[in-house]
Amino acid sequence: MARTVAMTVVLTPGPPTSLDLHGSLTPAALTAALASLPPCTPTLHRHTDHHHTLTLPPPPFPAGRLSDLLTGAAAAGAEHRPAREPAGTPCTRHPECARHHGRATHPACAHHPACATHAGCATHPGCATAEPERPPPTTPLQREILLDAMTHPGAGLHVEQLHWRWYGPLDARRFTAAWQTLHAGEAVLRTALARPAAPGTGPLIAVHPHAAAELERHPRGSEDWHALLLSERMREFDLHRPGTALRIALLEEPGQVFRILLTYHQAFLDGWSARLLQRTLHRAYLADGRPLGSERRPDIRDHMHWLARRDQAPARVFWARSGAPAGAAGLPGRPDPT
Repeated sequence: MARTVAMTVVLTPGPPTSLDLHGSLTPAALTAALASLPPCTPTLHRHTDHHHTLTLPPPPFPAGRLSDLLTGAAAAGAEHRPAREPAGTPCTRHPECARHHGRATHPACAHHPACATHAGCATHPGCATAEPERPPPTTPLQREILLDAMTHPGAGLHVEQLHWRWYGPLDARRFTAAWQTLHAGEAVLRTALARPAAPGTGPLIAVHPHAAAELERHPRGSEDWHALLLSERMREFDLHRPGTALRIALLEEPGQVFRILLTYHQAFLDGWSARLLQRTLHRAYLADGRPLGSERRPDIRDHMHWLARRDQAPARVFWARSGAPAGAAGLPGRPDPT
């Protein structure tokens, strides 16, 4: 069962910068969030009980940080959250804690990402129940993409790329931590194909609790940019391993300039999703790789459940009426003008 969304924030850069707040907003939550930021005098406009617009001062006011605070514990209300276990309580809910530093148990803490997420958690699917979530089948579009890619191996089909330049110093540790934060928070980055339950059945989708960011750094002069673009596009994806639908390459150039290349498979990501990841990466980097707001946005599982619940009868009726009648002959194609 998906968790209830307490607050969804849509940031509009402006000018002026504004936040569209969708969800339950209390004066205490807004005051607490603003108290953690530099002093300002925002303007709040109420549309309905569950829709407000907050107009903010111009940059460098941290609008992204305010979004994280409003979608975090302060906005959701601590009284509705399960109490976190004390810092000395061994965490036994999550397998990563049992493996941490080779010890049988790892004390629940706020520093280790797995413990900070799962200690005392009663809402995360992996903690709330011991029953594993049944992997749903792939969507029709995913099956079409996968079939096309598998029948044309090495052709780079359904592989897209997004790249940009980073000017100035880049902290490799913080950059890696930011990507790992994204993988911990974004279900699609932890999604992989699951083996079919029986021979002859279609592929399934599994969202794993953990996935390591597939990040490769290329020192200055070690790789030609255009050659890197081509080699990453043509390199095969192992979509049965979590975290492999997105590859990150970092190429260093002279003068503290870096090229960042994202190569992703369209079975799980599209161009809009990649740009959202780019924006979230910058926010996570500025936060030193710490987890961002705890908002529960719809993810790949919600989309698949939505597709499964749709009534397909109206679509069948429409296409049955719109198609050619039985026995109709198709017109011959136009001759080639050349």
